[in-house]
Amino acid sequence: PKSGQVTEVVRISPDEARISHKHGRHHIYSDIRNYAILRNAHETAEWKDPRWEFYLGNACRGLKRWQESIDWYTRVLQRSGSQDDRLACALNIGFAFLLFGRPWRGLDWFFQAAKIDTRDPRPFYGMARAFFELKRYRDCLTYSQIGQGLGLELGRRDRTFTGDKLMVHGIRIPGGYHGNELGMYQELVGPEYRN
Repeated sequence: PKSGQVTEVVRISPDEARISHKHGRHHIYSDIRNYAILRNAHETAEWKDPRWEFYLGNACRGLKRWQESIDWYTRVLQRSGSQDDRLACALNIGFAFLLFGRPWRGLDWFFQAAKIDTRDPRPFYGMARAFFELKRYRDCLTYSQIGQGLGLELGRRDRTFTGDKLMVHGIRIPGGYHGNELGMYQELVGPEYRN
């Protein structure tokens, strides 16, 4: 319902809830379940746990409710003092804005995330992704290299970020270039790469 309140809970057997199409979103039921449970707990509790708000943001993001996910993450930013919580929220807000089609707003949030933890490469990869969406390919490569230059192994910290191949869409990998990525990009797409 539009009010966001749960009016009825229906149990569905796992056999009936099976998704059979090729590109199914297998987490949709868990996102709906998490949203319903956490929203009800949040509304009835005297003390609002920031972790509930964070997971509500995650559930909304999974349901493609971008603005509501941003609202929940913003609440966590206002209430949590944990650097990890604040960084995760700033990154999630940045990516929600990218998925919402607002790369400039996403870029602002990635810069905020970099202020929260200057040693973490993820904000720089987010910036690279935003610049890619804006067709500012030189900036995309620059921020990708900054993130890579921090020297942290991304696979161990966060599997969401798999290095600059994700953010630069394989510019570095196909030609085996290590230092002339812009030249490689120019070869791939021609002279219209300029910012």
